[in-house]
Amino acid sequence: EEEPESQESSPRYVKRDVDAAMVASRLFLGNCHAASDRTWLAENGIAGVVNCTPLPPAFPEEFAYFHVPVDDDVSAPIWEYFEDASAFIAEQLEGEPIDTPEAAKAVDRGRWWAEGPCVLVHCQGGRSRSATVVLAHFLRSSPPPASLEAAFHRVTASRPAFPNLGFVGVLREDAAALGIPLVSDGLPGAWPELVVRSTVDAQVREGADETRMIKAAMRSNVRRWRARIDKLCFMAPGLAESAGELRGTGFTLGDLAVLAMTTACEDAFGAMHFSALRELLQELYAQCRDEVLDSQAAVVEMEAGLAAHLTDSLPAELEAAFPDAGQWVGRCIADAIACGVLPRGALEEFLQPLWAAAAAEAAAVLQGRAFLDLAVEGATRELLLTSMAVQAGYKADEGELDEVTEATLEDARQRVAMGRYVPPRLCKMLEEAASERRAGSPTSV
Repeated sequence: EEEPESQESSPRYVKRDVDAAMVASRLFLGNCHAASDRTWLAENGIAGVVNCTPLPPAFPEEFAYFHVPVDDDVSAPIWEYFEDASAFIAEQLEGEPIDTPEAAKAVDRGRWWAEGPCVLVHCQGGRSRSATVVLAHFLRSSPPPASLEAAFHRVTASRPAFPNLGFVGVLREDAAALGIPLVSDGLPGAWPELVVRSTVDAQVREGADETRMIKAAMRSNVRRWRARIDKLCFMAPGLAESAGELRGTGFTLGDLAVLAMTTACEDAFGAMHFSALRELLQELYAQCRDEVLDSQAAVVEMEAGLAAHLTDSLPAELEAAFPDAGQWVGRCIADAIACGVLPRGALEEFLQPLWAAAAAEAAAVLQGRAFLDLAVEGATRELLLTSMAVQAGYKADEGELDEVTEATLEDARQRVAMGRYVPPRLCKMLEEAASERRAGSPTSV
């Protein structure tokens, strides 16, 4: 049986599961499958569609379209379409209610778009190009958002969104030109303490379920970590400006520590909240690997430049955005060390010279001031394994992973056994490995 043509090689849309959400009144953000489902479009009152892909419109005779024909590439000139796309969205939303049988049924059921027509903004996955256009529209709305960060969280409150690093840079410039701050003031409220042993004992004596309480505390901290790293995408221009000059050659201890900070914060279901930060890491550590491997002097120089930049700039940039930055970085690293994701040497060899306040916090956590016994270690390790497995599968699906290791497959096997999500490519590899074992042949990864 022949495989259907992919959307990259054919202008035809393939009908799959619709993935869309309302991110503002009558404004939807979604993927190409929502845009190609005539029934879904009609039932949700869509009158206008912003198509942020090079593909042609699916139903040009039935809906109004605005075309943003760009690829999801950091250098794509998406900014050229911001003004006109925003004007198109505003014009469509101000139109008269749609007079169709589907609209009449929806009005009878009290659907939201009885007030007027709706607009769908879509790209391939509904998370980068289309999210960027929606954010540009929000920056031009009245009243404007308090900051670019506030507009970003308005989108992510309804749907995961992660514009690529180039688009984040363009949005930062756009916000500055419109007089809108990049980030809002520091997040309110003190950082919640990790679960303390005495508190756990007291609450358990009162009848609380220890495991449930621990997991609730972990979820609270993870949500805080996630919000703060989302903020980093918008408030650290020094990182983005220096990325092209500070490329390394592989995964150093510092690289592992930064990746641990991001994977420790990810949603347990694998939503890719930190793609912009990951792309920055890829820029720093991977893009020029082949060019510099033959020159050890170049390797040493680049790593020294990266270390100097991080030491001089990153802690200051983080602390300028929120005063407890050292605490959450230290606790991220401590969790990663406690779970065996990072070696204990990461504290002395990487964090102490880079950020003394964060290192002191990590040391205090690891010395037992906070509760890090087997129960929390297990909960945290499960979260990290989940994140790393999803990350590896995502990169493999995107063709970004040169090699899937046996450790990656073992993480995926554990997740399958627990009934958790495993990316499709890793599922297929597990099936192939099982078939080869049954046939008596060795498995290569």
